[in-house]
Amino acid sequence: LFFETVFNLMQSEPRFRAAYIFQLVDWSTATVDLISQSLIDEGVDQTFIDQFAESLLTVGLIDFETGQARPAWPVVLDWMGRIR
Repeated sequence: LFFETVFNLMQSEPRFRAAYIFQLVDWSTATVDLISQSLIDEGVDQTFIDQFAESLLTVGLIDFETGQARPAWPVVLDWMGRIR
């Protein structure tokens, strides 16, 4: 729904000329573990670390571990073909 909303707005508003999708693929578990450990070492609250780690592990349009596309990926590809 997010990408449908954004791309519909882009299509109707000529002032929007580009969109950047920052995170195509999720972060790897190994990288998230390194970041999490650094935060633990700094004394950051564990609840925050857990939530932050979960967001990094699931933020992408493609699952890092399986290579499977999430439901939003075909929506993005479809709109990339429509908006030029």
